[in-house]
Amino acid sequence: MKSVQANKQARTLWLSQYKALKSKLSDMKDFFNEIQCTEGLQRQKQLEERKECLEDIQDISKRVSSLKRMTVESKTIPQENTSPEQQEEFLNRIQSVMERIEKQCIVFKQTRRQMLQTLNTEEKILMKEITSFEGLIDDPDWLKEKEEPESIFTNPEKMKAVKQYIEQRENLRVPMEVIDYDNYVAQHGGLTGGWDAEDHTLFVKLKTKYPDPQLFISKAVEEIKTHSIIEIQEHDEFYKNLMILQNQKKTAIQRWKEEKKKKKEEQIEIEEQDKVKLLEKEEEERQKEAQRQKQLTKIKLQTWKIEKERLEKEKQELEEREKQEKLNKQKEEERRYREVTKLHLESYKQLKEIKQKEKQKVLVEELSKKTRPPSPAELARVREREEQYVKKALERKLKREQEAKEKEERLSKLKEKVKVEVESDATRLLKPTQAQFNREVEIREYMAQPKDEGSGRRPIACDVRMISHKTIPSWRK
Repeated sequence: MKSVQANKQARTLWLSQYKALKSKLSDMKDFFNEIQCTEGLQRQKQLEERKECLEDIQDISKRVSSLKRMTVESKTIPQENTSPEQQEEFLNRIQSVMERIEKQCIVFKQTRRQMLQTLNTEEKILMKEITSFEGLIDDPDWLKEKEEPESIFTNPEKMKAVKQYIEQRENLRVPMEVIDYDNYVAQHGGLTGGWDAEDHTLFVKLKTKYPDPQLFISKAVEEIKTHSIIEIQEHDEFYKNLMILQNQKKTAIQRWKEEKKKKKEEQIEIEEQDKVKLLEKEEEERQKEAQRQKQLTKIKLQTWKIEKERLEKEKQELEEREKQEKLNKQKEEERRYREVTKLHLESYKQLKEIKQKEKQKVLVEELSKKTRPPSPAELARVREREEQYVKKALERKLKREQEAKEKEERLSKLKEKVKVEVESDATRLLKPTQAQFNREVEIREYMAQPKDEGSGRRPIACDVRMISHKTIPSWRK
């Protein structure tokens, strides 16, 4: 029984130690992976720094070689052929190049010294971390549950120091456009391109004054006596490249500042996001629910709008159909009325002609009774007149019928061409008549004239019945 309990205790102890070892090994794996990542980043930074150092050293060596070449040229040129002004100008150029080399060397030394100091501090911190980690591994009770040693990743002050160091390292990086600008200025004898300051300022004034290249070259040759046309053209090319590089430098510095500001803002945003993570989750869930409700409401609203549009469309089509039927019915009634009127008119004309003939016949009979019997010649003449009268009456009738037919054809053609749709205007009954409108205009013109007793002007008669009054409602009478 005791052996079984001892075996159980040993097994539980072994399992606890195995679990602790497994957890520690997983932590160590993460730690080693992090170390490998940082090692790769450091190696990449070292390569970049080495490249920058080599570029700076090459730039300084180029300037030194150019200075040596200038000194050799000064020795080869005989002093008898050169004037004191040229010698002084040459010495000034050499002095300016030496000053630039000295400044560049000082800047290079200062930046490398600062980087060395930061690397030393970082090395000390890392050595402390390594010693603490070695002590942790050598400790026999490291598998037991106890507080882990303070590391750079758990200590906020050390993490802050490392972040500051990284920011300083990033701030020391100079954009390539600035280096190109400085190299170009150094290779071409400074900002004046190896010219005297007065000649260069005069050159810039002429350049800004005369934008035309040919006119500028001619004016520069006239004004700048110390340089030839070839030198002026070369200086013009130098000045153009200098302006391009200067603009690139400005944009690069602005871009670098914006990137720096952006990184700082991103860091602040990351810190704020860590603080409000739980609130964001709740807000996200709430927004999802609100979005779901919004989508449901939107779907309901869309279905209601579609149904409403359908009903309105059906109602509009029904109204248009009724309106068209009413219009067709009205046109049919008008056509029937015109046909009936035409028939009445034709019957009236025929009746009138019959009455006229009967009346004429009665008159002829009365005349024949009153007078003597007419002679054959008179009868022939009367018969001839009657025939002529009947003929003319028939011609007039045919002419009227032809004119009516032509008029009807013209009207039908016009109706086919023009579609007349006239709607009744109820508001026209409430408008004043033209006579009333003219009377109001006359009264307004009279009232607008100045008052003059001696003008002899006749006042417009204004009847009390002409004044419009408001109607009293029936319920107030």
